Amino acid sequence: MWRTSKGDRTLGPAEAQLFLHAAQLFAHALFLEMEASSAAPSGNQFQRLPPTHGAIVCADILIALTDPNVPTPTLTAVNEAAISDIFRHLELDLEDPDEETGRRVQALIVAALQERGLAEPENPDDPEDWDTCMEELLDQILWDRDFADESDYVDLPPDKANAAYSLMRVDREYFQHIVPEPTNADIERLMAKIRSLRGEDKSQSNPNDAT
Repeated sequence: MWRTSKGDRTLGPAEAQLFLHAAQLFAHALFLEMEASSAAPSGNQFQRLPPTHGAIVCADILIALTDPNVPTPTLTAVNEAAISDIFRHLELDLEDPDEETGRRVQALIVAALQERGLAEPENPDDPEDWDTCMEELLDQILWDRDFADESDYVDLPPDKANAAYSLMRVDREYFQHIVPEPTNADIERLMAKIRSLRGEDKSQSNPNDAT
């Protein structure tokens, strides 16, 4: 269960399939990042996480967004930025709508829009229309984009920071959440959730499990 802007809920079937596709794109980019240089990460709090930590945050989000029996997690700059970043990976497949992958993502977006009672793109050939639709779907989950305003809080002197937190009704802990070191059990939990959402049998092995 997730505390969304539309109340405590899980994603509908179409929303879940769209988010899962985005999460798979994110995971692919994450594995590429693991093989890349070890330059210091930058960006928002989620983007600055080590890849393995980011994968576990992704797993926790997938589970909470799709399992009604999971307690609603505390919203933090890390997990809300993660939802936004994961969702934006759909742009990778939308870059060339003439390709099969692009058309598939468009179909997933339209199904999610219909499920939430939102308008479909006015001009399917306009990339900006698809961007607008993705933002509207993201607004069905996120309350706002407070995670993008980190510098407006953490760089302030304590007295001004306290005033800013109070004025904007942001919990100080929102920006101070620390993601714990992932364990092997956390990794398996991530893989099990992806298999479950994809409708795969748990007995199917992950090609990377043997390495």
